[in-house]
Amino acid sequence: MNTIEQQIINTLGQSFGREPELDEPLSALGIDSLGMAELTVELEKQFGIHVDEYVLDVETARDLVIYVEERQK
Repeated sequence: MNTIEQQIINTLGQSFGREPELDEPLSALGIDSLGMAELTVELEKQFGIHVDEYVLDVETARDLVIYVEERQK
């Protein structure tokens, strides 16, 4: 697991009560629109990126990793 993957898994665990598997649906953590807004703020802080509305299309932690990696390029 790379650093970005681990950071995202840790953040999800701290924010939503448990660390998901990379390919587990985020909905299984009970993430709703408010939770996604909070996660957006945390991702912007941790990774120094701008998170746009396309983050709403992510379904798994792996999708979040790909999203962050693409914006850091």
